[in-house]
Amino acid sequence: MQPILLRALDIIISLAGIILVLPVFLVVFVAGLFDFGSPLFFQRRVGKNQNSFTLIKFRTMAINTDSVGTHLVDETLISKLGHILRETKLDELPQLVNVFLGHMTLVGPRPCLPNQTELIDEREIRSIFRVRPGITGLGQVNGVDMSTPRKLARYDSLMIDSMCFKLYIKLIIATAIGNGGGDRVRTGYSLKSSPTRRIPSTVEIGASHSGSTLTLVISQRRRLTEHLTYQLQSFDGNNGELAKVASGN
Repeated sequence: MQPILLRALDIIISLAGIILVLPVFLVVFVAGLFDFGSPLFFQRRVGKNQNSFTLIKFRTMAINTDSVGTHLVDETLISKLGHILRETKLDELPQLVNVFLGHMTLVGPRPCLPNQTELIDEREIRSIFRVRPGITGLGQVNGVDMSTPRKLARYDSLMIDSMCFKLYIKLIIATAIGNGGGDRVRTGYSLKSSPTRRIPSTVEIGASHSGSTLTLVISQRRRLTEHLTYQLQSFDGNNGELAKVASGN
């Protein structure tokens, strides 16, 4: 997809999103004041061309939490409100501002921390930093997070090389209806088994080796499974990348 078109979509959708979710934003902001006293969380992340930017989120963890990957953080540092925000993805809402300002895109590789060197190295190998980081992406809706750097970088690469308008929209829809999730926490607490979860659906997105086809499968636990398939012009089914992604090697 052309960068100009992608940027135009980002501006239009993020601005519309900011306006539509403003009441929710205000409710979460006020609730955050009673939780940690500081509802917004600002953190330096690695952006396009490895230039750093300030990512904005709703705070879900204690103020003195170390700036490390979420999978390295003890879940006891996450508040009750934080669990709800993370499970419903409401903690990501302020990133619409990052998208509108041009720091991020709606669909792209999740921005990592400067100290996540293993993930940075894997992404450098695959030239992932040539694009803006995103709020959601192929890895996220498939449950692949930063605790598996190489696997995530391969999903990022496949997504970037296969990006088109349909994939952009479908990943946004998949995220909006409650599929995927953020980085796992270190202890046994399971966001998927949390009683606060109300969305029953899960998503699996992958690329089929034959026909250079990317298939989006939205599986509803209580409804029939719908298969949404479309052709990708940019993905070469013979390059073996799918096998690498699937194997996680």
